[in-house]
Amino acid sequence: FFSRIVLFCFGFYTIDVIGKKPAQVASNGEAAAVIVSNHVSWFDILIHMVVNGMPSFISKSGVKKLFGVGMAARAMQCCFTDRTTRSGMSDLIVKRQQDAAGVYPPFVIFPE
Repeated sequence: FFSRIVLFCFGFYTIDVIGKKPAQVASNGEAAAVIVSNHVSWFDILIHMVVNGMPSFISKSGVKKLFGVGMAARAMQCCFTDRTTRSGMSDLIVKRQQDAAGVYPPFVIFPE
């Protein structure tokens, strides 16, 4: 709800989704586990929060130290990674999806 209010204050009065939402894509009734998206600004995160229901994100480890944003990221079950060593990132994604089994929210990846 907070993200919708922030978007409204910045002029995003409506958000139109063309096609199906990622949570509705799977034909066997299961929600999408991973969503790959472009990342242009901080608004992308808020829009995903409104459209996809409170997804998790991969975030650089420095984000968890930011006041407010870090607390929100931990509450959203984000995975924090060190950007200097990308070798562990794919293992982190695979482990998270294997452990998910319907427990975790959709996982948004911004491949930048």
